[in-house]
Amino acid sequence: MYSGNHRLLQCWICVKNLTKRYTQKFYSLSSQNSGEHSVICILSLHQVFIMMKGNVIVLNGASSSGKTTLARQLQSKLSKVYLLCSLDAFWDMTPYGIPAGSNNFPNMKLALAKSVKALAETGHNVIVDIVFCGQKTYLELTSELELFNLKIIKVECPLVELEKRERARGDRRLGLAKSQYESVHHEVLYDMIINTHINSTEQCAEKIINSMS
Repeated sequence: MYSGNHRLLQCWICVKNLTKRYTQKFYSLSSQNSGEHSVICILSLHQVFIMMKGNVIVLNGASSSGKTTLARQLQSKLSKVYLLCSLDAFWDMTPYGIPAGSNNFPNMKLALAKSVKALAETGHNVIVDIVFCGQKTYLELTSELELFNLKIIKVECPLVELEKRERARGDRRLGLAKSQYESVHHEVLYDMIINTHINSTEQCAEKIINSMS
């Protein structure tokens, strides 16, 4: 049986290891000690990590599906403060003369996932506005964010409407939405589906917020 101080010290070691994501060390330590110590460690880890980590909402959909507008609406309506991490902001970092996109920057979406992880690890809630390269991006993102409160949302809209929006906005290459339409959702598992053609931005945001309560 461990003394109270020793149990507290061991729990702190476990918490420190988990926050550094050395989870194997924690499970090894827990399995070698008494049942009481393991329970205390697990409870302490769960409580501390839940308090420290941020929530992550991922909005995935083709260009012009309304992700950014929906993200801004969520920011204004959610009771907690959420940062917006947009793939467009990462493409804006690329130099002139080199077309932004996964062909020239194949690891950019992985970089975004790691950036979101850093924000969430430091206690920030994050809304991610992104276009997946199908399952590849899905696996990268879920691997980086597996320990966080993660909700992945499909933002869908008919192709005819996407193309109409694309022409109206004037700041997107014509045909971009069509080129992403099939691949963006390929083999991606979602927590919920939002249709921005059937529902208004306010209705979509309300559905997401209600699903989190």
